[in-house]
Amino acid sequence: MMNSTTSKVLIVILILFLLTTVINIAYHSLANQYDTETAIAYTTSNKVTFNGVYIRDEEVLTFDGGGVVGYVIPDGGKVSKNSAVAYIYNDEESIEAKQDIEKLQSELDILTKIENPGTTEVAQPSYLTSLIQEKYLSIAYNKELGNMEKVATAKSELLVQLSTMQIVTDPESSFQSRIDELQSQIDTLESQMSDPISTIWVDRTAYFVSYIDGYEDTLSTSMMYDLSVEDIEKIEDETDDLDTTNVIGKLIDDYKWYMVGVIDNQAQIFNVGDVVNLSLESSSVDIKGEITEIKSTDNPNESIVYVICNDMTEEVVQHRVETVEMSVQNYEGIKVPKSALRFKDIEETDEDGVTSTTSYEGVYIKVGEQVKFKKIDVIYRADDYVISKVVASNEYLAIYDDIILESVG
Repeated sequence: MMNSTTSKVLIVILILFLLTTVINIAYHSLANQYDTETAIAYTTSNKVTFNGVYIRDEEVLTFDGGGVVGYVIPDGGKVSKNSAVAYIYNDEESIEAKQDIEKLQSELDILTKIENPGTTEVAQPSYLTSLIQEKYLSIAYNKELGNMEKVATAKSELLVQLSTMQIVTDPESSFQSRIDELQSQIDTLESQMSDPISTIWVDRTAYFVSYIDGYEDTLSTSMMYDLSVEDIEKIEDETDDLDTTNVIGKLIDDYKWYMVGVIDNQAQIFNVGDVVNLSLESSSVDIKGEITEIKSTDNPNESIVYVICNDMTEEVVQHRVETVEMSVQNYEGIKVPKSALRFKDIEETDEDGVTSTTSYEGVYIKVGEQVKFKKIDVIYRADDYVISKVVASNEYLAIYDDIILESVG
C-alpha cells in the first residue's frame, strides 16, 4: 500500500516537473521571437545625375609603327621626366614573358615581406588578431558598397597578416621554398626575353594613357568654357575611324582635370566652392572634386557645372563621357531603423582604475537565442533611420548583425 502511494506521488511529481520544463521552454522560445532587421551598409547624400565629360590637357605620342608595343606604365600612371613609357619588341613572346614576370614578382614581394625577420619579431598574436578582424570587417563593408578596389587591397593585406600569424604561432612554418621557386621562374623567363628594339621616352613629368579617343586637341581646359549645351551633348565615349597605327598613347599634363556636364537646377543644392563626391559608372571608388563654376544657359531649368578633380587613376582615363552621380556630401555606414534605437548605462573602468557609468546609444541584437547590446556611432539622422559609423570593435554594431526592432524586456 505504501509502495503504491509512493509511486503515485512520484508520478505526479514527475508529471509536474515535465509540465514545468515544457512551459519554461515554450516561454523562453516565445520570449525570444523578436522582430529583427539585418544591418546593411548604406550611403545617403544630396545628389544629381548627369552625363559628365572629362576635360584634360593631353598630347598624343607616336612612333614609326614597327614592332610590338610593351607598356611600362599602367593607364593613369605617373611618369617622370626622361623616363620610358613603352618598349618596342620584335615579337609578342617577349611581352608575354614580361607580364608573367610581373605577376610572379608581385607574389614574391608579398612572401619576402612575410619572411622578413623584422615583420615576425614585432608581430604579436593579439595585435595580429585585431588587424585580421579589422581587415575582415573592411572587406565585408566595402564589398557591400561595391568598392571592389578597396576589397582587393584589404584582401592582399589580410593574406599578409594571416600568413604572418601562421609563422608567429608555428615557428616551423616557412615560405622559403616557394620564394626560391618563384625566383627560379623569374630568372628563367628573363633569360628567354629578347632585348627591345627601341624605347619610347617622355621629356616631362606627366600621366600616361595607352590609347586615344580623338578629342585630345579639342577638349582642353583652355577651351572648356566655350562649350555649349549642344557641344557637350554631342560628345561620344568612342570615336569611329581613328587611325591608331603609329600611336603609342597620350600624356596628360597635370594631375588636375575637370568633369563638365549639364545639370538640372533642382532646388539649387549646389554652389560654387562645394566639395562634392563623383560616383562614376565605370568605377567602384568615388572621386572628390570642387565646383569651380556653374554657368547659366538659355534654358532657365539647366546649367553647365564645372568640377575640378585631383585623383588620377586608371578608371578616370578609361572614358571621355559617362554617367556621373554628383553628391554634396556622402554619409557611409550602417543603416539603423529609428525604432531600434535604445540607450543603456554601461559601467567602465579607465586606465587609472576609476569606474564611471556612461549612457551609450545603441541597439539590441539577437545572437542565436541570446540578446546583446551594441553601441553605435551616429553620423547621420533621417526621419526614420540613422547611419552609424563602421567601427572595428565587437562592442559596436557590425554589418549583418540582426537588429531587434522592438523593446527588449
